[in-house]
Amino acid sequence: MPVTMMLKGGTPHGHGCFVRAPLSSFRGRLRVVRAASSSSSSYGDSDARRDLQKDAALWNSAIKEARSLLDEASQLAEQQTRAELEEAFDTDFVDEMSADSASTSRRGVEVSEMTEEEASEMLYSIWLKHGANEVQASRLVEESPKEGRYASPRRIERKLVRLSRILPACKLAVMALADMRILYQPSSAILATLIELMKWFDADTAMAMMQEEPRLATELRAGGGSGGDYDSGAPTLEAMVLETCEALRGIGGSAAASDAAVFFALSEEPSLIIKLPPLRDSCLSWRSRDIAEFPMDLQNSIAWAMRMKHAT
Repeated sequence: MPVTMMLKGGTPHGHGCFVRAPLSSFRGRLRVVRAASSSSSSYGDSDARRDLQKDAALWNSAIKEARSLLDEASQLAEQQTRAELEEAFDTDFVDEMSADSASTSRRGVEVSEMTEEEASEMLYSIWLKHGANEVQASRLVEESPKEGRYASPRRIERKLVRLSRILPACKLAVMALADMRILYQPSSAILATLIELMKWFDADTAMAMMQEEPRLATELRAGGGSGGDYDSGAPTLEAMVLETCEALRGIGGSAAASDAAVFFALSEEPSLIIKLPPLRDSCLSWRSRDIAEFPMDLQNSIAWAMRMKHAT
């Protein structure tokens, strides 16, 4: 006997009734509905996966493009910052190669903006402003760099302005006339030299010594400096000062001379710090040396320093 189930139906007149239908036919219709539903779901899932893949591809492309734009913007910002720092701080934070290339491009612009005569007049006024007299200014115009980083009058002026903040008591034109390398020396190294000298001298005396003998900053290491600001093979300022003090005590025949007297002599003749220590003899002490064996200009410097030492 076939299994039947009661299905609720209706008549055209609205009267309800129950209809008997084989269970097997119901199961068949159910399988068809389930299959249709499963097929529709699989098609839907496939479409959804394709949409998700498209969305992911679009997001990845957008992110990649955004990163590219960000990298480009960062590079432009870095270049602009370096250019502004170079303009403001005169290449103290820019490596030599980039500074040279940058100055070359600017120099071409400046040459097109001013004639050689105008550049010379500008240099002349710049050197006058920083302590030169008319004769010294004319010499400095001739001796100023004609190529490289400081071939531009504006770059020289920016460097001198920066140095004037570190050495306000110095005539920078006098320093440049004695040693043009002062332009190329990093400001940090010049400041370190000043601070080192102030271990023994007051600030005004230290600046006066640097003005008279700029090689204290260009040839000696100060403050234990190393790396880009200093020549690692250069002698230290402290070692040279102490060696000069020992030499003056020995040559003067007064080993018991006070530190104050010796340092006063150094302040009067700072060139001795550069000239005297290299003449040390490994076999003879300074007390055994004769002043006559030194070059004449050094003899004069020693004689003046010792006279001033004994005058204190």
